[in-house]
Amino acid sequence: MKKYELLQDDFIIKNGKKLYRIRAIRDFGIVKAGAMGGYIESEKNLSHDGNCWVADHGLVYEKGQVFGDGQVAGNGWVCGNGRVSGHGWVFGNGKVAGHGRVFGTGWVAGDGIVAKYDLDSGNCRA
Repeated sequence: MKKYELLQDDFIIKNGKKLYRIRAIRDFGIVKAGAMGGYIESEKNLSHDGNCWVADHGLVYEKGQVFGDGQVAGNGWVCGNGRVSGHGWVFGNGKVAGHGRVFGTGWVAGDGIVAKYDLDSGNCRA
């Protein structure tokens, strides 16, 4: 069952990609129906399963994916083939790009970057 919708009339252009703001259409986790989220390029970027969410000014595009209970918030980005899953968080100005992965209880914050084939599973913080 879907948990959010793409708002076709509320979008931004990032690196030549059209990213749509999302809005929750049902309650899940701490997100309530009607809550406005961040921006994604397509439904391939954010799973409808679990409690994953893109909030605030978070961006997920290209082949980036957020699933499980992963969270992107603040001005966080996930792009390239980046993945955020488990209880992973990307926030502040954190970025996950290339083939970077944030999972388990890992997080990226401030101006931290997880890129190429970097992994953050919770034993380190970027």
